[in-house]
Amino acid sequence: MDRGVAVAVSDWLGLEGQRALIAGGGGTIGRALVDGFLGAGATVAVVDLNDAAMAGLDDRVAVRQAADLSDAAASRAAVARVRDVLGGLDVLVHCVGTNDRKPIQDYTAIESDRIIGVNLTSAFHSGAEAAVGMREQRHMETEALLARPE
Repeated sequence: MDRGVAVAVSDWLGLEGQRALIAGGGGTIGRALVDGFLGAGATVAVVDLNDAAMAGLDDRVAVRQAADLSDAAASRAAVARVRDVLGGLDVLVHCVGTNDRKPIQDYTAIESDRIIGVNLTSAFHSGAEAAVGMREQRHMETEALLARPE
């Protein structure tokens, strides 16, 4: 439907000039997010488990930080470093996750703790650290696992 108004995706998303951290940006979904955010004009940083996970990312990625986000201290330190390098943080996308496909009753305590650490604990600590800087910017909007000040 043409209404005579052409709006660029980058304008519609409002990401032009925004500083975005994509946690898990080296994975399949994460890479698509990185490409989308770059295409929308954002300055993008990626945190992923190791350098190999980030190999082949777009050269425009401003910061690449290897960290085990399931470790609270490592997660907070990685987000703080990204925030310092970028001079602030406007958007956090948490795209980190793992799963072992088997019936729930077959999980050991170690396996379930690992899954919770990767899927939940990493989101909590990276989000908490991102909120520190966003709070200083005086506004924060959260959407599921996405936090972005306006």
